[in-house]
Amino acid sequence: MHEGRVLGGRYRLETHPGITVVHDIDEDDGLLYLPLADHAARERGRLLGVDHPDTLTARHLVGLALYQLDREMEAVPVIQAVAHARSRVLGQRHADTLDSRHLLATTLYMLGRYAEALPIAAGVTADRQLTLGPEAPATLESRSTLAWTLHMLDRNDEALAAVYDLAATQARVLGNDHARAHRRGDRPGADTAGGLPKPSTPQTPLIVLHP
Repeated sequence: MHEGRVLGGRYRLETHPGITVVHDIDEDDGLLYLPLADHAARERGRLLGVDHPDTLTARHLVGLALYQLDREMEAVPVIQAVAHARSRVLGQRHADTLDSRHLLATTLYMLGRYAEALPIAAGVTADRQLTLGPEAPATLESRSTLAWTLHMLDRNDEALAAVYDLAATQARVLGNDHARAHRRGDRPGADTAGGLPKPSTPQTPLIVLHP
């Protein structure tokens, strides 16, 4: 038997003996999500070890929660440590490692640390194109991050080439209407461009273990 309840209109908690499972996390509820993720990371580290893949997943979610709360300065060391640990444990091109590396590049971008973000964004883009293909949604997201970072470093010729190449890919994958909107409003330097969107909080359950 377990008990379920809704928090904040978006959360669904299922409480089992020794475990809480949190579903349907929304980025607007980051203040509640962060302590849950932090608790899960600590408990998984204690029970499974700090380098266990499940522990690293929880630590990644701590970094993501901090990022969603606009606490990028705090997020960077967390995400950086997870990216390095995942690269060591899972491999540099593992999907989870690439997720952490991409989040690190995006966080550095948001802090205005473009020179630091660029090699990470370029590396993730190359690795995602190799492992997932150039048209995968995650690859498209990394290609967009790379284009914006190039633009912020005043490497506009490279940025525009990257954006137009991205738009051509999106036209094939998502349709011409989406690609036209991207060229009109999302290219670096466009008046209507709003910069990089924050990545969405993953809609996967967060397991919180109780001692």
